[in-house]
Amino acid sequence: MPMPQFSAEAKTLMDIIHDTIHNDPNHTTLSIAQTLGCSQGHLSNALSTGLRSPGQTAVPRLDWLIPLIRKTGNFRPLDYIESALGRVAFRLPEVDETVDEILLLEAQLGQEVGDVFRVLNESRSPASPGGFNLTRQERKRCVREVQEVVTVLNGLLSHLDRIDEEEEGAAPVVAPA
Repeated sequence: MPMPQFSAEAKTLMDIIHDTIHNDPNHTTLSIAQTLGCSQGHLSNALSTGLRSPGQTAVPRLDWLIPLIRKTGNFRPLDYIESALGRVAFRLPEVDETVDEILLLEAQLGQEVGDVFRVLNESRSPASPGGFNLTRQERKRCVREVQEVVTVLNGLLSHLDRIDEEEEGAAPVVAPA
């Protein structure tokens, strides 16, 4: 899909949205209006008047931004907002399902290990030997968090085993415990 061309005069968010709608090489104004759930005339009126107070510049309908960006593939309105707020957005890379599940398990593992360290750090006491003064309740919380780490690790092992089984009769890499 070719990237849309924009006029050099686009200085405001309304200008950018107007350009996005009227200069998109892949979609007509009518098809964009239908995506936004309005008539072409209503869209044109909204673009020319926006939601404005007397003496103010037009403001776009924010509920139209996401469908407009999805329809046109043009992120320039979002880029404008991000830039105005001193932020930058980027497209997340697409990954296949296997990698996606591994990344999810990796993130869960990081969270669970972090929970273990959080529980331990909350119970730190410089006065006790070893720097920790764990109450029975804190020890139970810590054991529960460590068990959650083990659960995530077992899930990762099972997933890696499934990948091996899907390959041409390969023997599992992970030996059963």
